[in-house]
Amino acid sequence: MKETNRSGYEIRLDVLKLAEGIEAHAYDREYQVAFNAAEGKPSPDDVPNADNQVDKTLATAERLYAFVSDKGE
Repeated sequence: MKETNRSGYEIRLDVLKLAEGIEAHAYDREYQVAFNAAEGKPSPDDVPNADNQVDKTLATAERLYAFVSDKGE
């Protein structure tokens, strides 16, 4: 495995990108469930709320970063 010297900023950016992917995938699943439940014609009320996606992404990133930072203590 190749060793690279990466700054804390680069590692946090990677974790944030992972969290963004996780949350985007979760939103897509929620949207598909709503779309299928509405038989292909969802109304605006059927579509999952995307207003708090940033908060969800940051919370997921914090959980991932905490896991990465844990040294088994």
